[in-house]
Amino acid sequence: MIDYEEHPIEKDLPVPERGKGTGRNQRLAAKMEVGDSVLIEENRAGSLASCIKKLGGRAITEDAGERPSIERYRKGEMVRHRRVWRVA
Repeated sequence: MIDYEEHPIEKDLPVPERGKGTGRNQRLAAKMEVGDSVLIEENRAGSLASCIKKLGGRAITEDAGERPSIERYRKGEMVRHRRVWRVA
């Protein structure tokens, strides 16, 4: 059970604005020009494509097979990659 005295409810605090353009996929998408592509791990490809679309562009992705990961938390493991193009 929650002890409400230990966690008081605070009123009229301003809600922080959501971060815009600060994530690594947003920064990458902002740097890409039409015709540019990047080879990226599959778990990030959809997010990158969404970021490109939010910036008014269009993205196409294609499977690039398994390659060693460069991500810190699973460096060297074989993971699926996709190539993401900014096409508009």
